[in-house]
Amino acid sequence: RRQLTPLLLKQLMKSFPDSSYEALRPLVESFAVLVKHDLVQTQGALKTILVFLSKPDKRAVGVHLLVQTALQCEDKLSQSDLGELKKDLSLVSGGKYAQEVGFAKRKLGLLCPPNIRQLSPPANRPFKVTAGKACQCHTEQVFTVLYDEATEKLITTSRDGSMVTWSLDGAVEEKMSLGKHYCCSADLNYKFNTMALCGIARDPQANIDACVFVFKRKDSPSGSPSLQWDNVGSVPRPQSKIVTAVKCIGHDSGNTLATGEQLLVPTMGSKKDIVCIYDLPEGGGLERLQPSTVYHEHEEIITCLATHGLDSNLFFSGSKDLSIRLWDKRLPSRSAASIIGNSKKSSGAKVHSQMITCLSTFEHTLVSAGLDNQLLVWDVRMLAQGNVASSVRQLNVDREAILKINALYMPGQVASAGLIAVSTVRALFVARISDGAVVKADLPQGRNFQAYHDIKWTPKGMWAAGEGRTLDHFAVEVS
Repeated sequence: RRQLTPLLLKQLMKSFPDSSYEALRPLVESFAVLVKHDLVQTQGALKTILVFLSKPDKRAVGVHLLVQTALQCEDKLSQSDLGELKKDLSLVSGGKYAQEVGFAKRKLGLLCPPNIRQLSPPANRPFKVTAGKACQCHTEQVFTVLYDEATEKLITTSRDGSMVTWSLDGAVEEKMSLGKHYCCSADLNYKFNTMALCGIARDPQANIDACVFVFKRKDSPSGSPSLQWDNVGSVPRPQSKIVTAVKCIGHDSGNTLATGEQLLVPTMGSKKDIVCIYDLPEGGGLERLQPSTVYHEHEEIITCLATHGLDSNLFFSGSKDLSIRLWDKRLPSRSAASIIGNSKKSSGAKVHSQMITCLSTFEHTLVSAGLDNQLLVWDVRMLAQGNVASSVRQLNVDREAILKINALYMPGQVASAGLIAVSTVRALFVARISDGAVVKADLPQGRNFQAYHDIKWTPKGMWAAGEGRTLDHFAVEVS
């Protein structure tokens, strides 16, 4: 050990500033193995990683060491270790290493709000969901809430055609207009600093095409993630009546989007519901971009998309046809890799009896919900067996239709632990997977309930927005 550790560090110090993982793989994996088997003390390893992260010309080494240590040694890090690591990770948040740092943060649970991370594992501890501030900016209902992990900001879009960036304290930092469109669905790609938004005409009577807006993060002189976004163009979809959902997929292999669209077929006087994949170009040309792949298997409108918790090349779609389909963008076949349940027109078991409204994922866990008020938890690994129609768990949340869910990531737990924020037509709830406990959230002071269309977990609690036009904060605390 005395000879090997200094030798490894000496070789790592010789690495070029932009060394790839493949070039460093033997060294960083050997270092992580030494830490895993206590041949290098955890505290010493942590200090070594932070030294590399703090040096701009050695940052690539630090990032790759961090990822491998997170993969192999997550159980060895104490809460104080994690706190120090998170503080120093601010040196490389976003930018070139956004995907790697984001993965390490997720693996180590650094994106979980501390009070929730402490709350979730004990199945017998009661908890409460308390309302905090209600933040105003939009003039019509809010459809999307995004959490930008690179800058720790929130982004909302509204029926009023605006896109607003917020601090985690609820202060408005930037407001942009989408012109004659509004956004009903949005997603972020951290590696490519891209944000995609579904554009719908604000005036339904106007002759304005549906589209997909593409925003790029503005350059920052310091190299840290910029808080501001540039609208670099849009992908027009004149053949589509509506683009219902968008998801950034395939982060490892390119800047790629998946969309759910309702295609008009004038010659047949009908509509087709399709899932499309777009490979975004580096430069311009968005106005001429066409889907690289189109899937036709859904029989009714596609309501939601979600990426696989561990492989961004895999993604799910949910539909009014009652089925959930798993797609693999790498497969040449234009058909679903697997199906959860059967559609309305097919024989066999149905997993939901009414329209599926939302999907949420972490690791190998998939959570689905719909207008039938069912909240179902799935182990995605079971999909290798073909068409799956039996969930791992069913949580009883409310007797009303579920509009939106968001599952809180819990490292190492598959369909057995974690928290799920659940918005129904009459209330907001938090459900705990491990024991099925469900708690109704308090309302903001002086407010009657108005349905929430989107919910996001952040390091400072839960944020929700919808018909009330405000962005509302909630905290989950041990009772």
